[in-house]
Amino acid sequence: MRVLIFGATGVIGQKTISYIKNNKRFNLVGFSFYKNYKLALDIKNDFPKSKVYSSYHHELNNVNSYQELIEKSKPDIIVNSVIGFDGLELSLLSIKNKIDLALANKETIVLAGKFIFKLANKNNVSIFPIDSEHTSLYSLIKNETKKISKIYITASGGKFYKDGLQKANPSFKEATFHPIWNMGEKISIDSSTMINKFFEIIEAYYFYNIEKIQALYHKEVLVHSLVEFKDGSINLNMYDPDMMWSIQQALSKFSSNEPIVNKIDMSKLSLNFELIDEKKWAAIKWANDFLKSKNNIIPIIVNCANDHCFKLFKDNKIEFKDILKIIEKCLNKFNNEIVLKINDIYKINNKIIEYINRII
Repeated sequence: MRVLIFGATGVIGQKTISYIKNNKRFNLVGFSFYKNYKLALDIKNDFPKSKVYSSYHHELNNVNSYQELIEKSKPDIIVNSVIGFDGLELSLLSIKNKIDLALANKETIVLAGKFIFKLANKNNVSIFPIDSEHTSLYSLIKNETKKISKIYITASGGKFYKDGLQKANPSFKEATFHPIWNMGEKISIDSSTMINKFFEIIEAYYFYNIEKIQALYHKEVLVHSLVEFKDGSINLNMYDPDMMWSIQQALSKFSSNEPIVNKIDMSKLSLNFELIDEKKWAAIKWANDFLKSKNNIIPIIVNCANDHCFKLFKDNKIEFKDILKIIEKCLNKFNNEIVLKINDIYKINNKIIEYINRII
């Protein structure tokens, strides 16, 4: 299978390449990257026939645009592992070119889930999540949505869960440390504020068309999702935390049964779950507000404001504790905006960036 990766030098991109190297069924035919030229050069040396595009570094480019990258590499599936708002455009491009999408960019669904799946259905494109919670849900739910009463996704809680954000005022470097997962900077920050779980709740709603979704704190990080059926029974998906399983399932379009994760020692198993207090964690409240109202402006505002706040925090222009406060202000300011088409999302994003820059 021919694979194209958008964002090949990021954490998911690198894990995907590692998987491809060890699986002869797949071939990397093209990739994009941004600033990490040294790592991109290593990838090119490993896959000398691959097509390459970067909008920042041009030395390795053998095509002139993302569109040409798709046209010249002729992939069977595209992995979109670009982080943040910028990933939306690349997901749209993949779908418009009628290429199946392995999606690690949460923002695509959070920002435009209402539109993305309609376009994918129109173009006969399948979207496979690269995400532990949604990969596990995909395998649990299959064609049984009519029998399901509720789904649960689990949260590791990040670094500050026990003490709460009120006591946390870390530096950018401190906030990017995650005790369990090896993730990139932005996802680590989003995990610590619980914004990452907000994203995953929105994704679950759009992926599976299920309204009753609840996040649970699960310190062991072994169970990634649970599905409660109308008869009261519950199925769960459990595996040692490793994104390789999600990558394997997405690339194989959920057809692979090859062993890839460590086996769990059932004799030492202990599982604990805890309801997450939405009064303590604003991101969970915002997700619940969306599930009740179905107002798609809520995830758009949270996504756009969070994206910009991440950059400001990284540049030392705001403090960690300001992130959720600024998002709350944006929700109050822009809650009545109307989104009728995808272009409206870009307009709102610009408004939010201008507003945040003004208030800080």
